[in-house]
Amino acid sequence: MSLYKKKFLFFLQICFYISCSHQTPSPSDNKKMKDEVQGLINQKILVKKNIKPERPSTKTNAGTKITSAVQQPAKKKLEEKMIVRVISDSVQSTPVYLDKWRQKSELVYQNEIKKYKVKLMGINMGELSLTTKTSPMEDYFYLKGHLKNKSFYKYLYSINDLLEAKVLKDGLRVVQVDMSKNENGASSLSVQRTLNKEVVFVEKTIKKKKKSKKERVVKFDKYYFDPLSFIKLVELVDIVNLKNNKVPVIFRGKLYFMKVKEAKTVNRKQTIYFDTYRNGKIKKDQKIVFIKRLGDHPKIIKLRGKIKVGELEGELIE
Repeated sequence: MSLYKKKFLFFLQICFYISCSHQTPSPSDNKKMKDEVQGLINQKILVKKNIKPERPSTKTNAGTKITSAVQQPAKKKLEEKMIVRVISDSVQSTPVYLDKWRQKSELVYQNEIKKYKVKLMGINMGELSLTTKTSPMEDYFYLKGHLKNKSFYKYLYSINDLLEAKVLKDGLRVVQVDMSKNENGASSLSVQRTLNKEVVFVEKTIKKKKKSKKERVVKFDKYYFDPLSFIKLVELVDIVNLKNNKVPVIFRGKLYFMKVKEAKTVNRKQTIYFDTYRNGKIKKDQKIVFIKRLGDHPKIIKLRGKIKVGELEGELIE
């Protein structure tokens, strides 16, 4: 056997080993985990309202069983009403950038999809899609971000992450953020929910057939962004209104503040550098850069950030 064939077979063995040793959980495992996470969030909602959770089944005076499937719609409706009321009742002074943000509300939640080719350390490795979905019949709109490998890199470090934010049209307030994260064989599902003056986060993870759970609570009664709405803020609001402000972003149950470090404008393109603060300190490994095309319909044409295995760069596909 030639040396070339030996090297090729060895290469295939490595690819086979990597792809088999980092299998993602089955759809049924993911569904079960998602139900568990949503159940934990629902329990916290009921605790906030001092409502005792319903048992799986109860009996009427006539002895007829009422299953939880019948009770579920009423409970879900109660939860949604509570979330809307709590958010609408929150009154606070607003910085200039929030006023500008809300003035552009129709641009914020119009239906659109943007796709970015993604490079890892300068090499093409996948695609990022940013989607906004809305309906005239709903009080909410949805922001979705999907990052996925499309090339050979999925065998070296697989990424298939989906982030979805549910935002109230009235006031553009984040209600809930769901995340499905599948990276290199580890799968996690999380829900972040706004409850009164707190933001509650619950996450369940499966890694190497072992399960783990995280729960965090952020006491924060002011306006905040999630990562997707923050990207739209940077895209639509003039950078002048963001300077000298620390913009709050809550993600995975942690509170961050984003502050413009520097902004450069050349030929109708603006490069904006952000520092990330947490607990009053700059996170040196979490710097973010946006390149925005200016005009009547501004667009983020490039964005850069860091992950565990290096720096990711997304460039708009037009």
